[in-house]
Amino acid sequence: MEWVQTLSGAISTPIGFMALVIFLFFFSIVLLRNISLGLLFLIFSIPLSPEVSGIFGSDIPVRIDDMLIIALFLVWIMRLGAGSAQFYGTPLSFPIIIFYTFMVSSTVIGYGFKHTITDIKYPVLVLLKNFEYYAIFFLVANNIQTRKQVRSSLNYWMIAYFFVIIYGIIEHNLFPADRLYEHGLYDSQSNHMGGYLMITTTMAIALFFSGKNIKAKMIYLLLVIASLYVFIFNQSKESYISFSVSFVLVFLLLKRRFLLVPLVFLLAVFVMVPYIFPYSGPAESIEIVKKDTLKFDIDKNIPTSADIRRDNIAYAIQSLPENPLVGRGTGYQGMARYESQICMLLSEEGIIGSAIFLWLIFRILIYGLKIFITSKDLYFKCLSGAFLAAFFGIIVQSVACTAWMITFIMGPFWFFAGIMVAIDRINKRELYAVR
Repeated sequence: MEWVQTLSGAISTPIGFMALVIFLFFFSIVLLRNISLGLLFLIFSIPLSPEVSGIFGSDIPVRIDDMLIIALFLVWIMRLGAGSAQFYGTPLSFPIIIFYTFMVSSTVIGYGFKHTITDIKYPVLVLLKNFEYYAIFFLVANNIQTRKQVRSSLNYWMIAYFFVIIYGIIEHNLFPADRLYEHGLYDSQSNHMGGYLMITTTMAIALFFSGKNIKAKMIYLLLVIASLYVFIFNQSKESYISFSVSFVLVFLLLKRRFLLVPLVFLLAVFVMVPYIFPYSGPAESIEIVKKDTLKFDIDKNIPTSADIRRDNIAYAIQSLPENPLVGRGTGYQGMARYESQICMLLSEEGIIGSAIFLWLIFRILIYGLKIFITSKDLYFKCLSGAFLAAFFGIIVQSVACTAWMITFIMGPFWFFAGIMVAIDRINKRELYAVR
């Protein structure tokens, strides 16, 4: 993908970056009149944006969609101020605001008072990333209001999903590597793209269930089958397990009588994987780090990934008394050092922040269940069931990676969480219309 490197290199220069900023400025003016166009660009940019690194000498990677989300959010705020847009409260809004406020506060405390954070650049990036995820939710929840908009958004999402699958197939066949997405367009860890595939494939299965048109059902079925090829060669154990959970749950919620299908399929895959990948190589040796950072079991010469995660979680719990209430601060250290969302929460946010996060998770679950139960329309029923299945998949994956901080996972998740709000609003509107 030479054009990707060429584009990234051009944007990484000061002149290229300024050109991008100018383009986004004029693009924002266009969005003031048609924010739906921006959401369309967002659907494609979430999985397909290349990374741009080294801007103004910085080694912090930035993606095109980062700038697009911020531009869209600012446009929406301006439209709110002008009275041409409306803010809809949701059961998730307050927990999101409280949790994000706490993250900012813990960063300020960690950097300005406790001095557990010594370099503020990375924490600021982490906070911006989280802001973008929640911005996606508020943008979708407040600007998608009709059944037609929900359907068109899902159709465009599936087109972007098709491009991701095609890219994965091409990369696997033209650029052999131990795992997909280790270079080229994505340059991400396999569990990142595995999370995206898990969420979107679950949605594609639900769309297959809800389809009444045979041609449409066949398209969704072909997408699912093609994605499984890419997914298997992705070689992310965390994603395999999370997809197993979401795959079984989407059948359990929507097509219980066919539950044997995913069970037999998963059994066949797990039997075949050792033959497909007979040797994946030893785990990389990891340097033992000193006090005040996460450490690993020194009795193991070459720890496995499971050993690393187990020791990280154990150390996070053991070191909690050092910073029990608010933790060391958001962005205390890189995501890769934690290997688990549990470690990140306990280390960075402490007991209070972890409790607020669990409150947010609980509200998402209750809200998703409410929409699933109250939806009478088959299309909405299937979408809300797939959302719940993907939600539990992310919960499982977050035990083995920092799933709630990964762009390829959180972008789709909060987008579909916004779609759930739109479905809830449509359900209520149609119910009142009947009455």
